[in-house]
Amino acid sequence: MGKVCSERKRNMAIDFDALDLVRGENKARSYNKKLDGLQQQVTSLQELVKEVVSALPKEKQSYYEEKIKTYLK
Repeated sequence: MGKVCSERKRNMAIDFDALDLVRGENKARSYNKKLDGLQQQVTSLQELVKEVVSALPKEKQSYYEEKIKTYLK
């Protein structure tokens, strides 16, 4: 009987390890999905800023274009 309990405990430990692994993988997928969404937002905002700067008078465009370059480093 002691051997059965010992075996059951060992199997439970393995199950918890597997559960921790699955949780970790789910968190990583969730993180990557959020990161992809944020990167898409950044790309969209960069395009919008470039469009807005191009609509400015020529004498102001170069100033803002230089500022954009410093933020994109």
